[in-house]
Amino acid sequence: MGIVDKSGNHLEVKATIDNKPVDWITLKYTAEINKGRSITFTIAGDESLERTRLGGLVSIEIGRKGKTHNLSFDGIITQFRPSLNVTAVTAVDYITQLATSEIVHYKNSDVIGKDLYYLAANAANYKYVDISDLTEGSGLIVTSDLAPKLTGHMNRKEFIDKCFSYMINIYDDSFHDKLTYVPWRYAIHQKGKLNFYLSDYAHARARSVLTLSQRSMNLTGEGIQAQIDTTRLVNSATFVSSSDENNFVTVSDSSRIKQYGPHGKVFTFDTERKDRLEELAKDEINRFGDPTVTYTVEMTGAEWIALGDLIKVIVPSLKREEILPVVRYETTIGNGITTLLTLGEPALSMSEYIQLLS
Repeated sequence: MGIVDKSGNHLEVKATIDNKPVDWITLKYTAEINKGRSITFTIAGDESLERTRLGGLVSIEIGRKGKTHNLSFDGIITQFRPSLNVTAVTAVDYITQLATSEIVHYKNSDVIGKDLYYLAANAANYKYVDISDLTEGSGLIVTSDLAPKLTGHMNRKEFIDKCFSYMINIYDDSFHDKLTYVPWRYAIHQKGKLNFYLSDYAHARARSVLTLSQRSMNLTGEGIQAQIDTTRLVNSATFVSSSDENNFVTVSDSSRIKQYGPHGKVFTFDTERKDRLEELAKDEINRFGDPTVTYTVEMTGAEWIALGDLIKVIVPSLKREEILPVVRYETTIGNGITTLLTLGEPALSMSEYIQLLS
């Protein structure tokens, strides 16, 4: 079946269940960083319904002029809802199998001295997940201090998520305005192939794949919507030595307190040095002293955009112009194609940040 978008581009879409074609009516994709993709599609006709079964293997082939599209999907049916005229079918990609895997006992000897990247890749080598592109490595090696936080009995996705909670690159160089923490992410971008990637949106030479403003012609619905959130904001930080509660330092930013109101937090850290406690408090405010801003963008002609792609957003009403990664998308294909993008690398949570410092 072919779909023509508003730009006149022809998109070929083919759907099969257990290698047998089905007649679909609408398709909706949902994808988010560090999670499995899901797809819900509607089908019509008794023949298509007869081919639908829980655990059935779904394949969606999408492309233009013979080129495979990032929306091409392989997965497993987890739910279907027959009704009088149509049946709604939901399938998830193979990352979900990692979350339902047999329990594995990870021991210190399994992780110490190993690269977190390859530990996660090995855990993902399961069932239908394709890890053939996971060859880069991160250079982040598990120490004996970190090992206890990665070991125990857990499923494969739980272990992968623990690895990724420590897979964070730290940049303190001329290409970044300030000390920058960029977390590794994972996703299946196409078919069953798993990718590990970094979206260094703060790099001075970061290149966006698309520029959006409130005047962009292909915006639909509400267009660009900003969410400004003070949940993680800290403008007064107190760091206390874990060995002596009377040894502490408080740093406050009066201008930020005046602008946003007081947002104080207290942290405990394993050091007796007052200068180190002061350094940590200042860095905490530098990192968390301003609200977190994320954007949702509803538009046409964006179905080719993938998780991790960098988008430049210009919002004059907020006096903001910034480059941010795609962290979630929903793409709906029916009579036309629309995509809802979520942009904005969430800052590390305070617990993640303290965990990383430790």
